Amino acid sequence: MNDAEVIEKLRNAGFRTRGGGTLKEVNDFVQGQHAAWGTLVKEIGLSPE
Repeated sequence: MNDAEVIEKLRNAGFRTRGGGTLKEVNDFVQGQHAAWGTLVKEIGLSPE
């Protein structure tokens, strides 16, 4: 990922990249994390305070 503005926004949101990757690779990773953590949150019954 070489777009400096996007990289800065991701860093400000707490993301850290290790050499970037393509937009599809980043998207696949984020979607996978969202699915995995979303399932866990639902299974254990977490809710926002």
